[in-house]
Amino acid sequence: MSHAQLMELEFEENLCSELAERGWLYEDDGKPTGWDVGLAIVPADTLHWLAAQYPDEYEKAVPGDLVAEARSDAERKLLEHVTKELAKTTRMDPTTGHPVGGLLGVLRKGFSYAQIGRPTAKFGPMMAFPPANPNLTEVVEAAAAVRLRILRQVRFDTKTNESIDVVLLANGLPVVTLELKTDNTQTVNHAIRQYKEDRKPGRSRPLLAPGRALVHFAVSNDLVYMTTKLEGGDTVFLPFNQGDDGHEGNPPSSTGSSTNYLWREILARPTFMRILKDFALFEPGKSGKKDDGRLIFPRFHQMRTVERVVADIEANGPGKRYLVWHSAGSGKTKTIAWLSHRLIRHMSAESKSTFDSVIVVTDRTVLDENIRDDMNLVQSSKGLVVAVGEKSGAKSPQLKKALIEGDHIITCTLQTFPEVMKLIEDTEELRGRRWAVVADEAHSSQSGSAAKQLKELLVDVEVDPDEEISADDLLAAKDSAIAASANITFVALTATPKGKTLRLFGTHVGDRWEAFDTYTMAQAIEEGFILDVLTNYSTYDMFLRVKNALDSEESESEIQVHRRSGLKHRPLREAAPDRDRAEGAGRCRALPQERAAAPWRAGARHGRDELAGGGAELVTEDERLHRREGLRLAHPRGVLGLADRRGRRERHGGVRQRRE
Repeated sequence: MSHAQLMELEFEENLCSELAERGWLYEDDGKPTGWDVGLAIVPADTLHWLAAQYPDEYEKAVPGDLVAEARSDAERKLLEHVTKELAKTTRMDPTTGHPVGGLLGVLRKGFSYAQIGRPTAKFGPMMAFPPANPNLTEVVEAAAAVRLRILRQVRFDTKTNESIDVVLLANGLPVVTLELKTDNTQTVNHAIRQYKEDRKPGRSRPLLAPGRALVHFAVSNDLVYMTTKLEGGDTVFLPFNQGDDGHEGNPPSSTGSSTNYLWREILARPTFMRILKDFALFEPGKSGKKDDGRLIFPRFHQMRTVERVVADIEANGPGKRYLVWHSAGSGKTKTIAWLSHRLIRHMSAESKSTFDSVIVVTDRTVLDENIRDDMNLVQSSKGLVVAVGEKSGAKSPQLKKALIEGDHIITCTLQTFPEVMKLIEDTEELRGRRWAVVADEAHSSQSGSAAKQLKELLVDVEVDPDEEISADDLLAAKDSAIAASANITFVALTATPKGKTLRLFGTHVGDRWEAFDTYTMAQAIEEGFILDVLTNYSTYDMFLRVKNALDSEESESEIQVHRRSGLKHRPLREAAPDRDRAEGAGRCRALPQERAAAPWRAGARHGRDELAGGGAELVTEDERLHRREGLRLAHPRGVLGLADRRGRRERHGGVRQRRE
């Protein structure tokens, strides 16, 4: 065995041993005993769950009087039916709004099994999940009976002996695969390439078929990437990293690999079962085609935000304010959806709902519709989400009924939010109830008559029609006990918070205000979820130097570029995998050219630049003059046309340049 193989073997053993300490079955060193490569399941675990949880239905499928070959044949037919259900294209049930078919449908809703000459067996979910109410003892016991199993070196092809490093299963059904690499021998890109080139789906590879596993992880000691669908060379991997001081990657760990959070926290039994219950989604495609849709696995910062807010509420009680500072491209709409559903279902140790209703506020109608769509993907029951549109009005009977009944998520725009709050204040039945308000882009301003209308709903004062007003202004100006009430918990999500937003919603640490959770623009840019608008911009100083050099007929190699910021020119690392921007909404490939250092970028760390001021583009006066005059800039790889004022793009020297 080679040195590299020995290193990977040790990595694999450590990962599996730590998972075993966190609630997973790890028997016989994870040898794939009992694994059926043709069915891509562990038959014994699947049959055990069906027989133990649904004995009457199991009797219909596998009668107790069958023995020997007849019984084995009946069990085999049942297992083959399970795999057919897993192979179905997942779709959304129009009545319930829940996923049907495929992995999520089988895990959460179960399936029916019809046989000729015998009654139809209707099996419930293939998993039970820990309930929000810990006093539901039967559900708690069923969740504890779920077999979460680890298998190592698992064959995935009936025609070859090729294997995947680690497969994680729930009641015999694969839910996660992992390819492991040690950075001393290979990088995470080797694992990604292995998935793309050697793990292509095929008829002899049922484990790799779309929808058969929830997520595939490429893991090294330093980095983690994930995908929910293997498509050969077209497979899109997304980073699943914590971030390192506002940048991509992971911080060093004092207790092992930098990626040990994956198996110590994310894949630990309680958290992983919560992911399968609350976070894993099926999102139908926009085209309406049968096969157009995708499984959704949360990004790390999305999960972290939800878990941190809920944990803090459990530790300190409701009534606090939280600021979540997440950059554009962070997937805030889904974060809001997951958080809202988690809050509305949350219960105290006394089995009482923590919140009577959750109110989600958006700054515009279009975003309100997007959030509502994501809310409906997550919803556990029909009618849980109530939309308060501008047409229906905040004082509609529907809204009042939803508020009085409780246990609803209410979505509204910034224009209707004050009326919702006023209705809560003026209605006798609603006083003293517990509310959670989740505001998207709380700093977003309204001006003119809209601002006047908003503010007059809250305070009886004269307002300048030209004055801008935002959700945080509304809360700050509210002359009522409701804004400061311990009965209301505020969570504000924003990409670019103002100072007053930090003071109103942030956490006071020392002598400054900080966000409760942060996903920076620098990390989003470095991970490929948004484009760096400053890439390839050069300074006026550089232009003058290049111009003088050209005038004196000096060679380009003799040109020395002055970098006042002290930033070093950082070449791109090994080509990163394709990534979806904003939850897979479009692909973004790593640019082949080096990034030009810019003196107006602040916060350089290890050769990496971060936009100052939370993403605001800062330019020198020379640069502004340079843009106005439409001067041309020299670039190490060719002369680039400078941006003019019309917002177009052009190419010079084969390098993309953005026009402002």
